[in-house]
Amino acid sequence: MFSTVNTKMLNIAKVKELHNTHQPFHRPLKCLLARSLAPTTYEKEGKKYLVQHLVICDDTGYLKATSFEIFRTVPIIVTDVIVQTAANYLRPPTPPVTDIPTIKKSPVKTLHTVCGKVSKDETPRQVQTKGGTTQVRTIQVEDKPRNKVKLALWRNFAEESFNMGDYIKVQSVTLTEYQREKQLASTSRTKIEVTSPPEEQVAITIVAFDTTNKDYEFLAQIDGDLLDTYICKKELISDLLSEYESFNHDEDNKPLTDDEKLLDMLPAICVVKVQEKTISYVEKPLSRINNA
Repeated sequence: MFSTVNTKMLNIAKVKELHNTHQPFHRPLKCLLARSLAPTTYEKEGKKYLVQHLVICDDTGYLKATSFEIFRTVPIIVTDVIVQTAANYLRPPTPPVTDIPTIKKSPVKTLHTVCGKVSKDETPRQVQTKGGTTQVRTIQVEDKPRNKVKLALWRNFAEESFNMGDYIKVQSVTLTEYQREKQLASTSRTKIEVTSPPEEQVAITIVAFDTTNKDYEFLAQIDGDLLDTYICKKELISDLLSEYESFNHDEDNKPLTDDEKLLDMLPAICVVKVQEKTISYVEKPLSRINNA
């Protein structure tokens, strides 16, 4: 229960109506303690402060409190929905993984979890904030070609161990906006994990290839003009090419090699399953573009 001085008590809705500033409020509240966090220390202007955060609620709503006196009193009735909402306000549940275009369409200050490849990684730098000098490291996360977002890793998160090209999962980051660009920033609850990228199904147009003993390396287009390279086992393509009887022999009725068949079909469209630029499955049919 929560109170400060011995005057007439108000409910939380009335407090919000009468007092919407950051100045101390000197009226008692009879309420339910929904959640509390362990005390934390922060530094401001060379001085260290200890602060504890609480969320309190009654049947009219909830509030966050940081400076208080607590007195016990008889229980009050508050619905489970309000209690859970109040508890989540102080420590929201970890958000699910969301794709980058959806994240950028979300309101500023919302929490997100993002997965993707580290496509840029700047050296940590020292910046001046209201609380003093701290470090920040800016990276760029890419979940699909052209789906990119900047992520600012503050304080200890700037020292996280991962490298360019790693696929990472970053939980509980907040959406910000700087110079009209939507970006992400770490929070006190952020967690970073280096993980494996998911297997994706994409449509590609093979425009060129190189070959080794066991693999093809395809130069392929995605979205019409974006070129990328993929590795594919020869046996996956060989099984598909064997079904095209018209390409099995040349004019002298000599058997064609798989390389010759594939070259004759370029540019070719196919749907593939890919993970880390390695093709694990090629969907039938492998089709030549008619106007090539």
